[in-house]
Amino acid sequence: MKQVLIIKTSALGDVIHTLPLLDALRYRYPEIGIDWVVEESIAPLLRAHPLVRRSIPIRVKEWRKQFFSLSVFRSIQNSLRELREEEYDLVIDLQGNCKSGLFTLLARGKQKIGLSLGSVREWPNILTTHKRFSLPKEKNIRLQYLSLLDQYFGNTVAPLFHPLALRLDQKERETLETILSSPALQRGKKIMVCPGSKWKNKQLPLSSWIEWLSQIARQEAVSFIFIGGSQKEKEEAKELQERFPEQSLVAPTLSLPAWQSLMGEMDLVMGVDSSALHLAGTTNTPTFSVFGPTSPAIFAPLGTRHQIWQGKCPYGERFVKQCPHLRTCQTGACMRDFSPCYQRR
Repeated sequence: MKQVLIIKTSALGDVIHTLPLLDALRYRYPEIGIDWVVEESIAPLLRAHPLVRRSIPIRVKEWRKQFFSLSVFRSIQNSLRELREEEYDLVIDLQGNCKSGLFTLLARGKQKIGLSLGSVREWPNILTTHKRFSLPKEKNIRLQYLSLLDQYFGNTVAPLFHPLALRLDQKERETLETILSSPALQRGKKIMVCPGSKWKNKQLPLSSWIEWLSQIARQEAVSFIFIGGSQKEKEEAKELQERFPEQSLVAPTLSLPAWQSLMGEMDLVMGVDSSALHLAGTTNTPTFSVFGPTSPAIFAPLGTRHQIWQGKCPYGERFVKQCPHLRTCQTGACMRDFSPCYQRR
């Protein structure tokens, strides 16, 4: 059995993009054992993944805030103990920054591979790997990561994008049954709406969501389930739900595995370029997503079942991956000219 350690610590959407590597590794080595270094908040997703043997949780944000406390010292000590308790045949650093480079350096591995100087986020990372590979930046992000394996092994394996069936515990299954049996979800197609994003300039105005969903509700029988993560997103989800009181509900806080499984029960997931969209892409459920300051060619889920609307920049900004003003644009104009364009499926 070949033992492999993957280092991709965050963020949630970025970790989801790399999940196809698990199928590619299992295809090459049917008896492979795969461990993964990841932030504790994302670890439940990997613990529920059938191809991950062990997730090694880290808490870098917590460690930075209270670095000199005894509890943080013990937390770091425990994580490093887990990291070093096994020697791996292969360590794969997919993060490409100084943080991941430190874990790559400390891991016990016969071969350590990662990203080339032109592909890493922070150049010191290249000092911690034995072999480094460039990512084809014009390809979809999932294919970029898969290309690293193709380059390392010297052969190409056709991408394996199977729907992901995560393991659920009894409480999670009961929660999903309760949601799906709600009277509010018994009218026609079930549509999950995920309007939130970490970045404000990726979000649609609430008025656009209301207009879009109202158009859908006029065209056919549908039920909506609204998702909110932060407090602000929960408030917006509640406001949307109040527009469709007889045919919608706001989902309770769900674990990542339960959320992904609920997506698999939907007829459609709607959202913007966010971790919600990328999680939906691991299921068989179609999606409709709205893109503005990022490229759907790079980030949208792969497959013909996914529909996309791309906003236009009125300032003529062009980019391959994401707008250089994603975090600083004061108008978010590329997301403000959205026109509802839903078509029956």
